[in-house]
Amino acid sequence: MKIVRMSVLAAALAVLPALAQDLSMIDLALKALGEAGVPPRSCSTSANPSCSYVQICSDLSAQRNSPYLYENAAGERIPNFNYQALASLVMQCGKKNGLYDKAPATPISGLLDYARWLVEQPAELQVKLNRIDLAYADAAYGQTLSARLEGESQADYTTRQLTEAAQRAGIRIDEALTDAIERKVAYQLAMASASLQTAPATDWDKVPERVREVMQDPFLNPEILSQENEVGSRAREQFNKKAGEISNLANEVRAQTLQVLQDQKARYPERAESLEGMSVRLRTASVTFVVDPYELKNFCPSPNAFYDPTQHVLKICPQMMGMPKEHLRMVIGHELGHSVDPCGASCPLHVVFAQGETQYSIADLGSAFSGVPGIGTAVVAPGITYPENPFREVLSCLATPESLNARLADPVRARALLEEQLRLERAAGLDSARTEQLLAQLPRLMSDYAGCSILPGNSRQQEAFADWLAAEAVALSGSATNLTEVGGMFYAVECAGVTPDLASVIMPILQQNNCVGAGEQGGIENLLPDVYQAGMYLGQLQQIQDDSHPATVDRINRLFRMQPKLREKMGCGAEETSGSYCAP
Repeated sequence: MKIVRMSVLAAALAVLPALAQDLSMIDLALKALGEAGVPPRSCSTSANPSCSYVQICSDLSAQRNSPYLYENAAGERIPNFNYQALASLVMQCGKKNGLYDKAPATPISGLLDYARWLVEQPAELQVKLNRIDLAYADAAYGQTLSARLEGESQADYTTRQLTEAAQRAGIRIDEALTDAIERKVAYQLAMASASLQTAPATDWDKVPERVREVMQDPFLNPEILSQENEVGSRAREQFNKKAGEISNLANEVRAQTLQVLQDQKARYPERAESLEGMSVRLRTASVTFVVDPYELKNFCPSPNAFYDPTQHVLKICPQMMGMPKEHLRMVIGHELGHSVDPCGASCPLHVVFAQGETQYSIADLGSAFSGVPGIGTAVVAPGITYPENPFREVLSCLATPESLNARLADPVRARALLEEQLRLERAAGLDSARTEQLLAQLPRLMSDYAGCSILPGNSRQQEAFADWLAAEAVALSGSATNLTEVGGMFYAVECAGVTPDLASVIMPILQQNNCVGAGEQGGIENLLPDVYQAGMYLGQLQQIQDDSHPATVDRINRLFRMQPKLREKMGCGAEETSGSYCAP
């Protein structure tokens, strides 16, 4: 599944805020955001019997000022990611300027009390303390300090070390020196504690309730999971509970996708061997949840899930985990579908096993671990060429204009690229053996792997088939659903009109206070000649066309809405149908 595009609000999150000029305006903006909107509501199928994409977007846009665009009877919600992005920007700006900070446990003014006290003490006492410091330093340098006793606090240990240093220096410890040592220890511990406070903690009581709800939600703000405090602990409990529920749901979806393969085996018994290989892939794919900071930053800037063929694992981002169950069912079915899509299925699936542990991958693990003692390898599912794919009728249908127009890899473009590279290599006197080899292999590559988006032409067959398999699996489930929940994040991200009205008020405030760039709402490009403006727009369209995913509106209208059983279950009538169902 693609990492979906977010609005200009999310893009602005990358801008590091500077000091604000008017803190009251930022505070006012956050309070206004927290009080905006109305509670989310359900989008009734009875009010939209055709399950029109446009009508669903229109219904959701009525909730644009709410943190959530939709809520069903079970309390499951579709978040308003534009609201969340705006709340994050205002919180970031307010935090940068200390509006929502807790008072530090040890104020800087308190750290200076010891220094003020010391300079007022008799010179004799100050000299004794300096001699104690030197004796302590000598012992530390010579590694002769006594060890810390079991159960001894840091304060008691430091006090004992300074007392022993005084004895080594021949200094008699009287009442005044005892008091000075206690003050010094307290000062040292306070300094150590202050040095660990890299950023002030948030005083959540100062944050408006509805914004606080968004910012403390691990499925909207995953950064909260890393906080070592009560809020972070509560978020991790919430995360772990939801992860367990989704893992159970994944097992249900896996069973439903396997049933789709079994049904296909009943239709085409001669394809049983290929379908069994695909079943092995589905049974062995694992499901995990993204918590690694690197993956969170690079793969989870927004609601996302993805299949990693090198590890044969489906990974779900925190922002996706908070979606309604039926949307998660579709997403899991889609990502599991990638393990058997026309590119994934065309590559052999390898396994390496040692001491009870196994690792699956499309990488040739047998070559990597050949001859290593105690490690076994095998091919658990052979590759299936595109022409021999057991769902080839479905793939052909998905490629038609009446369906998703899911193009195949482009052999003409691939040949042109290689021939031009060969010409340049020969003209420059470079080694062209690799290019010549690929040219010779090109007919087989473009035939056997015609469904792979990694080849020139950026085939849409992988994404289209994953959608198709997900729709078939959702149709087999016994749960009730509607098209709003099935589409879920697609609407939250792609629908026009779901940006909060207050964005037009708050963004200028943030710009005036140097919390986002002044050019976020458009810059010099609007002043360029029309040919430049047209060129930039056409470039954006080309980027969209080159995407390996079919257009969102087509995925909803021409696939999920067209599956007969799913359509009936969603309560969609026959009006406004577009496209045709690809029967297996």
